[in-house]
Amino acid sequence: MLLLGRGWRAVAERGPAMNDPGGLPGGADRFLRAHCEGGMRALHGAGSNRRFWRTEAGVLSHTPDGAELRRIIDIGGALHEAGVPVPALIAWDRRAGLALHEDVGDDSLLSVARGHLGPAGAAPPPDPLPGGTLDRRALVGYEAALDALAELQKVTLPSAALPPFSRDDLRWETWYGITHHFFGVLGRRNRGSGVDEALEDLSATLFDGPQTTMHRDYQSTNLHIGRDNAVAILDWAGMRRGPAAYDLASLLWDPYVEMSAPERASLLAGWKGTALDERLLKATVVQRLFQALGAFAYLSRHCARPNFAHFAVPAMRLLRTVVDPWPALEVFVEASAER
Repeated sequence: MLLLGRGWRAVAERGPAMNDPGGLPGGADRFLRAHCEGGMRALHGAGSNRRFWRTEAGVLSHTPDGAELRRIIDIGGALHEAGVPVPALIAWDRRAGLALHEDVGDDSLLSVARGHLGPAGAAPPPDPLPGGTLDRRALVGYEAALDALAELQKVTLPSAALPPFSRDDLRWETWYGITHHFFGVLGRRNRGSGVDEALEDLSATLFDGPQTTMHRDYQSTNLHIGRDNAVAILDWAGMRRGPAAYDLASLLWDPYVEMSAPERASLLAGWKGTALDERLLKATVVQRLFQALGAFAYLSRHCARPNFAHFAVPAMRLLRTVVDPWPALEVFVEASAER
């Protein structure tokens, strides 16, 4: 079933597909004539194969994967209807893989935290933000992001729209980091004794805890801050039902923005979502950082995006602060220190 938010509408899917000379997919000409008259400007994309353009009518996206586009439409409609702050979808064409979204501006939480609001289309800065430098607007942005996450966790969707995030999914994400960062980048082959048991304990800790609706990539580049400090959540196609600490860990232990421990503690004190104990939160942070390290390694080594390699350093610094309940995993921290 297609779940639509207020004011959403679909584009009629008929007529021959045509190749746009500007590199847009077949069928784009019809969609552009109907909805995007005027100039267009390409926007920078990070670790995705989706493409984006700013138009006078909104932000145009091309999503090559039809199943992903369907999830963007269906889940986005449900979230919009539930009052979760996601950009409204104005129009779409499934055949061409195109969607026109409400324009929520250029100010990601990352750009606000960095104190420089760059022009549309600018690539992310090459170096991580030093810790402990969040100004008042950035802290207010984080508070708004935490409040939005608390609301997101309350949303209930059918299992067909929101499949469960399983222990196998979690194991895959963790081994993704071990394979691409520790084995691939660092060249380590001996993972040491007790690692498998420690990883199983991580998994058990996460899945013995509360389960909620989760975004799966709830971090500073996927959250935009408006002039009134309202937050807009982007990139929700990968949402699942899974460990309640997952998104909170992604937001507050984000290698893109190394906030200070006091800043993090202050934000955690204001958390209004699902109650989480310290060990559960640490286990989730360890898992999220392993996955992030794998993503940085894969994107920098295999996708010609070398800037992502810079973020392995703050990710490892963060990992050192939370890995102590699982001493067997310290072998990976030591491996990075030896480089």
